[in-house]
Amino acid sequence: MRTLSLALVGGGFVLACSSTVDPVQSDPSGTDGAVVDPTTDGGAADAKAPDEDKPCTTGSDCSSGVCGPDKKCKSPTSSDFVKNGDETDIDCGGSTTGAKPCDPGKGCAVPKDCTTGVCTGGICQVATATDGVKNGDETDTDCGGSNAPPCDVGKTCSKPADCVDKICTGGKCVARKPADGVQNGDETDIDCGGTASPPCMTGQMCLVLADCDNVLCTAGVCQPPTATDGLKNGTESDVDCGGASGVLCETGKLCNAHADCASEGCAFNNRCSVGKSCTQDHGGFTCGTGEYGSAGKAHESCCEEIFVNRPVAGGGPFYMDKYLVTAGRIRAFFDRTGGDVKTFVQGRADFPAAWVDNMPSNMAEALANVGPIPLAWDWADGNGLRARGCQTGSGGARTFYQADITPTEKNYYPQDALDEKPIQCINRPLLLAFCLWDNKDLPMRSEITYAWRGTDNRTWPWGNAPGLPTADFDTSNEYLVHKRGYMFPGYLMPDVSHHIGAPGRRFRGAGPFGHLDLAGDVFEFARDGRNNNGSWENHVPSSASTAAGGEDWRRYYAFGGRCGRR
Repeated sequence: MRTLSLALVGGGFVLACSSTVDPVQSDPSGTDGAVVDPTTDGGAADAKAPDEDKPCTTGSDCSSGVCGPDKKCKSPTSSDFVKNGDETDIDCGGSTTGAKPCDPGKGCAVPKDCTTGVCTGGICQVATATDGVKNGDETDTDCGGSNAPPCDVGKTCSKPADCVDKICTGGKCVARKPADGVQNGDETDIDCGGTASPPCMTGQMCLVLADCDNVLCTAGVCQPPTATDGLKNGTESDVDCGGASGVLCETGKLCNAHADCASEGCAFNNRCSVGKSCTQDHGGFTCGTGEYGSAGKAHESCCEEIFVNRPVAGGGPFYMDKYLVTAGRIRAFFDRTGGDVKTFVQGRADFPAAWVDNMPSNMAEALANVGPIPLAWDWADGNGLRARGCQTGSGGARTFYQADITPTEKNYYPQDALDEKPIQCINRPLLLAFCLWDNKDLPMRSEITYAWRGTDNRTWPWGNAPGLPTADFDTSNEYLVHKRGYMFPGYLMPDVSHHIGAPGRRFRGAGPFGHLDLAGDVFEFARDGRNNNGSWENHVPSSASTAAGGEDWRRYYAFGGRCGRR
């Protein structure tokens, strides 16, 4: 069938007819140039705009900066990815939109605008033990918890370690009785144990657990910390794991460093993540239904994987990620390797040696590999175009946010919103390197196809109906991100990245084993090529396992993928 494609003319893209499957078409939604408000939460905090429902063409026509798909101005909300109302930064701070407090580094006007309660110079500050505010895990102002000094007598505490004298009674730090070098009162050893003295150290006498400084009391003696005592002590980050315990913490356990976790990932909330790359909030914990910050959203780790018990005769069992790889996960990969992917893949038997030299060796090269500027080794299509459609200044799309980029090729949407979307404009070798770093691999085409068709050889991942009654698949948009039918967080021409759906948003399109976005959103790279599973554009989905030759180094705004393992 005939489709539309981009041709490079005079430094810009124009539409041209083509017989390829790579169309770049004008937006059929009728909202060109508008900023789309996905929803209001209906709460009392929503700030009604004075020009609500006024006709508009773009967000700049509205006091809220939000022009809806019906081309009417919308009131500000806390999830429209616009700084409006009295918000002090995008969707945070202020009071009129019901936005959450802002994280450190975001704008603020007063302390309550910040999660830490510290606003200095109009910027939310990181919590410290000297900021005069009770924040972090402090039990009182600038004392107690894991990062501040112990509290003085009379201050609030939750455990003995929160107090200078290591005595916490009734939630308050209590003064110890004067040390006299004698075991007296209800002390269990000299100047320790009992109710009026600090806990005893390892090797000292005790009667009960509370007599000891967070170690077991066994046979009347406080024992050394161990990785089996059922207590969080020593250097452990959680009970009997992390630190120097020699035991790695499982998913959900407390951590202080990536090395504390079996997954090698300590997340932003100091909990061990499901996967090594899913440690950031946006793009790490935002896969599933509903948009970030919206009521009723059901999000989970983007590193969740599903076991598929395929018969041995058909190739055998395998694991495959439930969700497409997000831009946020690629960002974590670059951050933790410093962009030096070449050193990581060098000498690996599971990475083709012929690809090693073209892998980035520093952060600048890594960013270029997911940027708009064509690289020497990018695959050129029949029109001579490289990194095709990755130029946001020409009606393209790119989900990897980069702040330092040319004015015409800037990202038009906030990093948080883009980090949640699938990575695209990435080549297959670099995506393979990421999956290997994430302790996985790229799936085979046959595995992706089996996850689509299941044991009943179904037509679509969700079954045999609804199907393809018309060439545009319009009746099935609730099952897949396709034909530019998804639109979030807005519409800021000429960047059409809003049409690329965050993984899992079309939950009705789940495959027979539970995988999301098998059809649509982005074409999926595989170990042995890529699948023709359709995309957010007009590419018609198909489960056909097509080996596309010559595309190893091709970057395209509808190419991405997911990881798997065997």
